[in-house]
Amino acid sequence: DNNDTNRFSIVRGDLAVVNDSGSAVYTLAGLRRSVDSALKLDSPQVLSSAKYMYIYDLGGTDLVIKSTLETVHTVSYNYPLRGAAVTDSGYFALIGEEKTSRSSVYVYDDSFRVIYDCAYGSLYTLSVDLNDDASRLLTASVEAEGGEFLTTLYMYSLNEKEPLAKQLIAGEYPYKVAFTKNGGFMLLTNLCLRVYDGKANLVSTLEFGEAGISNYHIGD
Repeated sequence: DNNDTNRFSIVRGDLAVVNDSGSAVYTLAGLRRSVDSALKLDSPQVLSSAKYMYIYDLGGTDLVIKSTLETVHTVSYNYPLRGAAVTDSGYFALIGEEKTSRSSVYVYDDSFRVIYDCAYGSLYTLSVDLNDDASRLLTASVEAEGGEFLTTLYMYSLNEKEPLAKQLIAGEYPYKVAFTKNGGFMLLTNLCLRVYDGKANLVSTLEFGEAGISNYHIGD
């Protein structure tokens, strides 16, 4: 599958390939298990849990949940999707928009039911993450204030509506939030990586200098 838009994920030991021509799943020996050419994606994105892959178009309105062989469920919105996060257990979070809010985040359980949501008004939310047991949610949003970017990070318990923690960082643009295995989390911006413990205390920073960074990868 030679395509500049290729995105990859491992699903139940098989290799999923998603691009603007659809999706395909291969065994690691190279045998094609399934193909779906009905998916039409301009900027394809793919995530995976222990059972399924989650495919959406950046700026599209549908999240398609597939096994290695078939489509299991589709979540549809009236406004564009801007990001997602998935846990191995099948819980997932989506960043979307609403008529009354520039950004809204929805958390779904493994039966595809909304169990939590939050709206951000004029804030533009760019990244979301769930911890391993889907008990906590992270979001990173941005707005302009006084001619410079202002990043806002929130951490929530899915049992409470009010955030457990809030961090404001002036002059930086958020790229990614991610929970760490020890219960803490990271915030990556164009200029700095900040590492926090589980109580949202800052424990370390890595500054990139005025040039910032152009790409990144955050693994397990």
